[in-house]
Amino acid sequence: MSQDVKAVQELIDDRKKQKKIERRAKTVKFLKILSIHLLIVLIAFIYILTGSYRFIGLDVKGNDHISLEDIQTLIKTREISILDFTALDFKELESHPLIKTLSVDASQMNTIQIDISEYRVVASLNDQASLYLLENGTIYQSKEAALDVPQIVGYDETVYPLIAD
Repeated sequence: MSQDVKAVQELIDDRKKQKKIERRAKTVKFLKILSIHLLIVLIAFIYILTGSYRFIGLDVKGNDHISLEDIQTLIKTREISILDFTALDFKELESHPLIKTLSVDASQMNTIQIDISEYRVVASLNDQASLYLLENGTIYQSKEAALDVPQIVGYDETVYPLIAD
């Protein structure tokens, strides 16, 4: 019987060693998988930090009177890293007298999308092709050509200030 107990004890010891080896193999496999994932994340992070991923496109919608070049000048566009996107300054564009509302979306890869809603031009002033009355009552001087809108005669520039383009 003592031989049976010894045999059983050996089997138990062998099984414990086998389980220990299996646990160690599982741990090594888990660490390999974890290190591969961490390596992928690190490579992606380095890719973003080096500026390889850049916003290079500008998609502007709703700009009937403000030119794309003026918009690019106002926000000082350039190739920027995804991490620099918050550094772009849209305040100058938002304060443009023709802009009623502005929304910016950078969810598309490599493109900044700007949706603009402009104030409607309701009239031109004093037969001058560059002076316009906007729907909000603002007088606006534009570099653009004359629009086909009604004309207001008798406008005095000394009484009503202009907002230059």
